[in-house]
Amino acid sequence: MSAKEKTTGFLAEFRKFIARGNVMDLAVGVIIGGAFKGITDSLVNDILNPVLGIFAGDNEALAGLAIPLPGGGALLRGLDQLIQSETGIDVHVAEDPLDCVAKGAGAVLDHVDVLHDVLDTDGAHM
Repeated sequence: MSAKEKTTGFLAEFRKFIARGNVMDLAVGVIIGGAFKGITDSLVNDILNPVLGIFAGDNEALAGLAIPLPGGGALLRGLDQLIQSETGIDVHVAEDPLDCVAKGAGAVLDHVDVLHDVLDTDGAHM
């Protein structure tokens, strides 16, 4: 196949790609990806870092502090490394993140009486 045929083939494939509407899908994906990056940057810089700075600071007692990352957040590729690089605190991703949430919810339901006592702020029983 000659260079001209390769170019023509590429252009034909590109025209098909555009005609199928895939460009809109790609554009939406790029926009969502950019927005997600902004959200995670804001989460780390505006919420996590200030709170962790208060607690961790130069406190040697908290030098072994680690952030557990269960649930859906643990499935976001690279979030653990982002949090760790931005905060300097170790992040431990749960072995089976989605099961952690379900098991935790189950544990709460097993001890719902304790939950009632914790949430009972006015002294009346729920």
